[in-house]
Amino acid sequence: MHKFTYTFWYASGDDDPNDDDFEGYLAVDLDRDDNISLFEGLYSDDSTYFTERPYLLDKGFVMNKLAWDFQVTEKLTVGAAGMYMMTAEDIEYTNNVGGLEKNDAVGFELNGYLKYMLYKNVEFKINAGYLWAGDALDAFETGTDRDGDSDQNIFGSSFRVRYKF
Repeated sequence: MHKFTYTFWYASGDDDPNDDDFEGYLAVDLDRDDNISLFEGLYSDDSTYFTERPYLLDKGFVMNKLAWDFQVTEKLTVGAAGMYMMTAEDIEYTNNVGGLEKNDAVGFELNGYLKYMLYKNVEFKINAGYLWAGDALDAFETGTDRDGDSDQNIFGSSFRVRYKF
C-alpha cells in the first residue's frame, strides 16, 4: 500500500557558452514528470511546458527526490514528494547594479497529488507543487528584483480527467 521512491537525476551542463566545446546534455523530445513547478509534470501528456528538456538553459540539472505514494483504497491514491534541485553548472548573469552573479541553487520543492479512478478507464487527478526558489532563479527575474537573491517562489497546481483506451 505504501511505495517510497528515491530518484537521482543528473544532466550535464556547459560551463562556458562562449567556447567551441559544448559539454551539455542535449535531449530530443524527452518528457519528464518529476516536478510540477518548473517542468509542469505529474498531470499532462502533451501540455505546454516551461521546457521539455531535463535541464535549465545549457547549465544541466541535478535533482534529489524522495517520493511517497499510498494506495488508500482500490480507487484512491495519494502521494507527496520533496526534491532539492540545482544546475550542474552555475548560472551566470548581471544583477540590477551591473555586478556578476553566479549560482547553481534552483531550490527545494514540495509536491502532492490525489488520484481517483472514477471508472475503470477514467481517472481524476489533482496536483500541487510549491518551489522555494534558490538564488540561481534570480537570473529569470527583472528590474530591481535581480539582486542576487531570488525573491519569487513558484506555486503550480492542476487537475485532469483522463480517459485511457
